[in-house]
Amino acid sequence: MNGSVISYEQAIWHPFGRIETSYTYYSFFDGNLKFNLFLTVHPYNWADTNDTHFLRNIHFYDTLRGGLGLDIGFSISKFPKKDNGLGFTINISQSTLTRITGTTASNNTGVYSGPLTIDEGFSAKMESIQYYISLGIIIPVFGH
Repeated sequence: MNGSVISYEQAIWHPFGRIETSYTYYSFFDGNLKFNLFLTVHPYNWADTNDTHFLRNIHFYDTLRGGLGLDIGFSISKFPKKDNGLGFTINISQSTLTRITGTTASNNTGVYSGPLTIDEGFSAKMESIQYYISLGIIIPVFGH
């Protein structure tokens, strides 16, 4: 065997709105401690995928539309100095996408493959829950 066996590409679009709030605790001796909460809503999502199996000479095209996405999370940041210089942060969040459904179509690969035909009995669906934990260093770019 030589060359590509399978190719896959995906385009995802999901607009969002975000609400975020933060509180900073100031201490003359201990620096600053900042708390941040956020909620993000993705009201409508779409994804298109191309999946080509070269050895089988078949091309699949999936379309997904709709659904709802929610992200919720918080972060805690510590600045050892009161002037918000170098800092450290921990972020924890969860991202969920639900009820995204669509169709699957296919055709043979090649110059005379013809149009895509909807594959009856098959459909596309996406459900996703992801958790994120990150640690970071905050480096100020502009001074006061």
